[in-house]
Amino acid sequence: METGVVKYDVTEAALEKMQEYLELTITGIDDEAGFSLVHQARMVVKGHRVAVEKRRKELKADALEWGRKVDSEAKRLYGLMEPVEIHLQAEEDKVTKEKETIKAEKARKEKERVETILCAIEKIKGFVVTSPTVPSGKIQALIDELVDIDVTKDVFQEFVEEAYIAKQSALTGLVKAFEDRVTWERAEGERKAEAERLAKEKKAQDAREKALAEERAKMEAEKAELERAKKEERERQERAEFERKTREEAKARAEHEAKEKADREAKQAKREAECLAAEKARQEVLRPDKEKLLAYAEKILTIPEPLVKSDAADRIIRDVKRGMKGIAAMITKEVEAL
Repeated sequence: METGVVKYDVTEAALEKMQEYLELTITGIDDEAGFSLVHQARMVVKGHRVAVEKRRKELKADALEWGRKVDSEAKRLYGLMEPVEIHLQAEEDKVTKEKETIKAEKARKEKERVETILCAIEKIKGFVVTSPTVPSGKIQALIDELVDIDVTKDVFQEFVEEAYIAKQSALTGLVKAFEDRVTWERAEGERKAEAERLAKEKKAQDAREKALAEERAKMEAEKAELERAKKEERERQERAEFERKTREEAKARAEHEAKEKADREAKQAKREAECLAAEKARQEVLRPDKEKLLAYAEKILTIPEPLVKSDAADRIIRDVKRGMKGIAAMITKEVEAL
């Protein structure tokens, strides 16, 4: 087992040289020389660090005490080398991260470029007419708009062939739809013209039939007026004869009814006189009893009330008094009805 000062395969001169690396920097993404120097310096520091680590393990394997010495010296060396390595790594990372950022931005712009072109192609593919009711004028406007779209290499770049195919396909579809619509509109125009001609002929025929109908109606009206005048004269004569007979019958009926009324009135007067006499005789018979009942009713109202002190008794007296008034009123009413 070795004893004494622990020795590693790195000299103090090398350590001092590595401290100089702290001055190394990279000015920017285009500073390739600076990046190369920093990278080489970091590899030198890393190589010494790896060598120290390897030697540390070799020395430490002999004994724990020797290992502590080895670790202590390695720690000292680490303390000198680590800041240099960290500095150099940071310098490298600045460029590496900047390159990654630029790469990501380039990828984003590329994706945006491709999506923009594909959207333009989809717009071209959207020039279609799916409804047969779209007017030919609107289809022509779509054709004109599609023709004005320039399919060039500058605009569509690597997708120019796909854009050209999409435009030709859409244009073919629009032209077909335009031709079909024009054919339909022409046929529709002819159909409408024929319909208008038939409508005019029908209108003229209807006018002729209306004139004939009016003439027939006029003749029928004159005939009906003549028949009506004859009917009115016949009805007038019949009504005059009916009224004459009615007057004679009414006169005879009135004389008969007047005689019957006089007989009824005489009988009624006789019955009323007999009833009045009978009622007068009945009232004369009842008069004493009625006078007694009326006097009894007055006497009920004059019965004196006893003096009481309790509220309950006073309430009973009031109830009785109301009852007596009701009895007296009932007697009076019954007497008047006799």
